[in-house]
Amino acid sequence: REVLQFKHVYWIITIICVVVYGCVLPFNNIASALLLERDYFKEPDSDCALLFPDQCEDAPGNGPNQYCPSSHWYQPPLPDSAVVDGTVYDPLDASDVDCTDDLWKDTCTEEYCSRYNHAQITAGTIMSIPYIISAVLSPLLGGLVDRCGYRAVIATIAPVMLVIVHSLLAWTDVSPEGPLVGQGLAYAGFAAVIWPSVPLVVPGRLVGLAYGVA
Repeated sequence: REVLQFKHVYWIITIICVVVYGCVLPFNNIASALLLERDYFKEPDSDCALLFPDQCEDAPGNGPNQYCPSSHWYQPPLPDSAVVDGTVYDPLDASDVDCTDDLWKDTCTEEYCSRYNHAQITAGTIMSIPYIISAVLSPLLGGLVDRCGYRAVIATIAPVMLVIVHSLLAWTDVSPEGPLVGQGLAYAGFAAVIWPSVPLVVPGRLVGLAYGVA
């Protein structure tokens, strides 16, 4: 019954929270995998292969053919087959390779796993950008909002920025650092204005309930 006493402004804030956090948190969960596929461990063209596909890449005279990108942000070509701990993989597919298992790191997939592990570290480092920005700027933005206001403006701009950020990552080849800086700024600004707004739109005795619902 007390929930029904909340004004429509409170429900607008709640809906905005659901939308924004529903965009940011799932994205953060899959962002590292997205960055691997998009930027740091990209799949080469199907014509990319080893000069001698039946041999390891480190075999004398072997190596990627002319169709393989020279950038280390691409997956290196795999041999046609491999034997790992007595198991024969023929044909060998990228989905067969488990770079968390040391057995794969010491076979014909050594270069593949080395590049994959480096890409994972890089993607994880890049994904830390929004968290660092949010941790550093949230207190400062909170103080600034207390002095200057503009809560409604910032709460409107932040979701728009997130739409732009995710659109850039989804449909362009832009480097991820810029969009993730934008996400960090949007997330910090949103958090700085949205939660302090709750006590301003509900009765004081219902603040705890309002936070719980939101």
